[in-house]
Amino acid sequence: MLVMNNNEILNIELQVYLDKYWIQRSLLYLCRAYDSIGEGEDYSRLKPTTHICITDQELIHTNQQFYAEYLLLNTKNYVPYTENFGIKMLSLNHTDKATRDDIENNLVYWAELFNATTWEEFQQLADGNPAIEEVGDLILELNTDNQTKEILEGQRRYREMMASQYTAGYTDAEDKYMALIADKDAAIADKDAAIADKDAAIADKDAAIADKDAELKANADTISMLEEELNRLRSELNARD
Repeated sequence: MLVMNNNEILNIELQVYLDKYWIQRSLLYLCRAYDSIGEGEDYSRLKPTTHICITDQELIHTNQQFYAEYLLLNTKNYVPYTENFGIKMLSLNHTDKATRDDIENNLVYWAELFNATTWEEFQQLADGNPAIEEVGDLILELNTDNQTKEILEGQRRYREMMASQYTAGYTDAEDKYMALIADKDAAIADKDAAIADKDAAIADKDAAIADKDAELKANADTISMLEEELNRLRSELNARD
C-alpha cells in the first residue's frame, strides 16, 4: 500500500492465479486501505483510495477491456457516488484491446514490462528509461533476497489466498456433486413411488381375491345348506313311500 504525494492511497495487487472470490477480496482490500483513520478522528482525514489490480487472468468474465475503472454509481443516471473510492484493473492478457488513451498513458508499455518473461527482455524494454532501470535493479535485488521475498509475500495474505482457494475448490466440487446427488435422489424417489404404486396395486388385488374367496365360501355354505335341505326332503319322500 502506497500513500502518494497528493495524499492518495494506492493499494496495488498483482493477481497471477484464478480466484473465484477475487471480487469479494478486492473489495475487502479496498475497504481496508480506505479505513485509514483511527477511532474518533475527523472523517475529513480519510484519503482518496484506489485498489489497482494487475493481472493476466480472466477474473471478471464480463470484462473484456485492457484497462477498466470501477466506481460506485447511481444506477439510473450513472453519476458517481464518489470518485475517492474505486478499483482499477489492468488486464495484461488484453493488450490487443488497448485504446489510444491507454497507449498514450503508457499503460501498454507497463503491460509489456509485466509480461516480460526474461531478464533480458525486461532490460531491453527498460533501456533508455532510468526510472524503469532502477525499478528493475530493485526487483532483481528483491527476487534474490529470500528473506525480503518472504516479508513481501505476507503471511496474512498467503493464508487468505489459500483459504479462498480451498473454499472455491470445495464449493465447486459441492456444486458439481450436489447436482448429481439430487438427480440420483430424484431417480430413487421415482422408483420408490413406482414401488409404492405396485404395492398398492398388489394390495388391491389381494383385497379383490379376499372378497372373491369370501364370496366363494358364502356360496359354498349356501350350496351345503341347500344340499342338506334337498337330502331331508328326499328322506321324507322316501319315508312316505
